[in-house]
Amino acid sequence: MADVEFIFEGESDLTVSPLAPPGPLEFIFQSASEVVLITPPRGKRWRVVVTDVHGTVLGELPYAVLSTINFELNAPEDFEFTLLQNDPGIALLVDTPFREVQVWRGDQILAWGPVTRMAYAKDTFVASCHGALWHLTRRYIGKANRHNYILNPSFEDGTGGGWNYVTNPVFLFHGWEGAQADPPIHGLETFPIASGRKSLSLANTVPGADAWADQSITWVVDPSTDPDGDLFTLKGYVYVSAPIPPDAGAHQERGLYLERFSTTELNPSEAVQEAAPGSMLSIQTGFVPLNDSTPVGVWQRIEIALTTPPKAGEAETVNVRLYAPAGVTVYWDAIGLTRIEKLAFYGVDQAFIAEGIVRHLQDPAYGKSDVNISTHCPPTGVLRTRIYVHSEHPPGFGALEEFPKLDNGFDFGMSYTPTARIFTTFHDRRGSYKPSYALALPAADGTGNIADWTWAFDGEAASSSVIVLGSGDGSDREEGGAIDTSAWSDGVTMEEVFTAPDGTPIDALGSMATERLTVSRNPISLEITLLPGRNPDPIGALWPGDDVPVTINRHQLHINGTYRIVRAAINPVGNTMDLTLNLRVPL
Repeated sequence: MADVEFIFEGESDLTVSPLAPPGPLEFIFQSASEVVLITPPRGKRWRVVVTDVHGTVLGELPYAVLSTINFELNAPEDFEFTLLQNDPGIALLVDTPFREVQVWRGDQILAWGPVTRMAYAKDTFVASCHGALWHLTRRYIGKANRHNYILNPSFEDGTGGGWNYVTNPVFLFHGWEGAQADPPIHGLETFPIASGRKSLSLANTVPGADAWADQSITWVVDPSTDPDGDLFTLKGYVYVSAPIPPDAGAHQERGLYLERFSTTELNPSEAVQEAAPGSMLSIQTGFVPLNDSTPVGVWQRIEIALTTPPKAGEAETVNVRLYAPAGVTVYWDAIGLTRIEKLAFYGVDQAFIAEGIVRHLQDPAYGKSDVNISTHCPPTGVLRTRIYVHSEHPPGFGALEEFPKLDNGFDFGMSYTPTARIFTTFHDRRGSYKPSYALALPAADGTGNIADWTWAFDGEAASSSVIVLGSGDGSDREEGGAIDTSAWSDGVTMEEVFTAPDGTPIDALGSMATERLTVSRNPISLEITLLPGRNPDPIGALWPGDDVPVTINRHQLHINGTYRIVRAAINPVGNTMDLTLNLRVPL
């Protein structure tokens, strides 16, 4: 069959040479000026389809040339494709960054995810993509700016907007020293300011006065989600205009003040009930003082925290107060009452924890877009407790990556349909034993499927003793360890010490050490390239996590055992497959 010339509009003409019989064709770029046509196996045609996150087809790229598609355990796949610069399909990608791309082989989706890099180079356009799991690597637990329960926190809406100015009626009724008949003197100022355009000026008239500006909220702790209670933190910025004379401070030298009140019990003091009938029981107080040691003429950030414990659904009142000394004006600004918000799981099946993390990472309530990742997380029977504090912004994918490292943990990956991307957990490991895909060197009878291979033992990366360090330092720092020198010459010890990720529970340190030792005491790896066209076809059937029999007998090397696939790379050009396999010997 003679060479066929195709004329492409653009900077150069391209010569196309057929290398296969007539049939469905694919274009393979050999150089900037030559394109080769090949025919894929029947029913195994490669397709590159541009979609949105929900699988709505926006267009197909019939002339896209795929390079290797890489798959790895507990990680997003990645792939790349090339187009000629005059391909109209490029507009689908460059006009809207992070378009989604599906890679099909026949009627099977092998990969689907966003275009994360694009580049022009001479006559070609190259797009690099990751699988849908990549979205979770760019998301963190929590959101920016925790909810502030204070209304009008920077006094931009005036002196009101939620603020009250009061004096203690008990002091006045009994004529106690320091009693002040009127609320504190208050007003708005445009200088000094810590935030926005205004601040609150505050002053009392009597030394020891119990008079303040305040706000209150009513709060109920949910014991199912917060069995240890809710920690509230009150912070504020204060500016003292002049030195506070000794004994001129407010009652008890109060400054920034936080108090918890019961909503069901009255204050038992007869004096309190006589002066202020219906006053509720004070449960706990805390404050930061303002006195003669407080810096003058500068803004100070101060804070105080109290915990509201769970009380069978009973509400409490959380009261915030701002005080001032007598005769000295203080300025308050940027007041915040925030709660320690967290994504928490207490004694929950570990698969449900992963499910909750994936859902949280797509929750619009936390400023995150939905990227169409649903979940299939069957229960494992293993209960764990995990707490992810929003203000620490732990990486979401990092939280998921912990579980494959745990003894009796799980692997995870993504499953695809034309319109669904399903985060799936596999307890306690992904994959299965697939003897029908046994790997062997070609024999005289034509059997065998290994085209090329390398075997390696990396003793420099090996360990027979592993120690995992927990958080903190010093002699009381938690750690976990595992050791096994039985298979090595002379029982030699090679140690490895590493620090677990922040927030790793102490009960997981031992299992992390055991899991690491299982791999590092047997640092044997196989790199195998499979021959194309073998039956059964391994592409789309063998995945990271699967176990396969391997037989290689060559001179002094004799391999006859079961190996686990940890990486797989598919090359659409020629329909070949490369596998990385590890020998895994359980402890």
